Amino acid sequence: MLKREQILETIKAKLEPLAFVNAMWEGGSAAFGRVDEFSDIDLLLDVADEKVAETFDALEDALRQLSPITDTYEIPQPTWHGHHQRFYRLQKASDYLLIDCAITKQSSQNKFLEQEIHGRHLVHFDKTGVVQSPPWDEAAWQERLRKRLAELIGFFPITANFPEKELRRKHPMDALSYYNGLILRPLVELLRMKYDPSRHHFGTRYLYTVLPPEEVKQLEGLMFVGSPEALLVNTAVATDWFWALADELDEQLDIPEEPTT
Repeated sequence: MLKREQILETIKAKLEPLAFVNAMWEGGSAAFGRVDEFSDIDLLLDVADEKVAETFDALEDALRQLSPITDTYEIPQPTWHGHHQRFYRLQKASDYLLIDCAITKQSSQNKFLEQEIHGRHLVHFDKTGVVQSPPWDEAAWQERLRKRLAELIGFFPITANFPEKELRRKHPMDALSYYNGLILRPLVELLRMKYDPSRHHFGTRYLYTVLPPEEVKQLEGLMFVGSPEALLVNTAVATDWFWALADELDEQLDIPEEPTT
């Protein structure tokens, strides 16, 4: 069975000599020091703008030196992040050890390098000094949080009764969908604003390492719903928790009052 280090060393040996590949680094669990036997390889490459396809070809050549590639998927362009991204699964590696490769063009100004958001990147080579965390503007981020909190506080009451409405219609699957999207999702975002504000937009990712144990236990109890009756109870509990957090964050972030007319 192929090991993580063996895969990375083979990729590095193939790509580092190529003049058009500027840098190779890891994000994800490696950037947060949390690699385990279930972690994939979150690989980032910075390359000359016109060399994206050639870089993927070289990467795949390196992977085939180790193993047949059993699964490949490329995110269609344009991607949400503006880069080129492919996923690979190798026959001779663990099914969990995916290679998730994002290629950033040299001219790109957004390379996921903010240490406060993406962690401390594990650099394998950097010929041009590209893997540098940009200066963090805490004031701008606090303003972002204030605006986002105001949005959540404004929208939550509009749809907070949707789960109950669908339960009254005897549509429990619809109720569960609304509960997850309109109750739990904003609740999780407020929890992240409190405990992990620079990653408030990360959803449930890394929550077990971010939240205090008692908060994890409470949230797990809300996440797993056994019946329509339990869903109704959980909706009320989650709603109360949302507003308690909203009040706390509102005071902490000093959200301005809406002007009256």
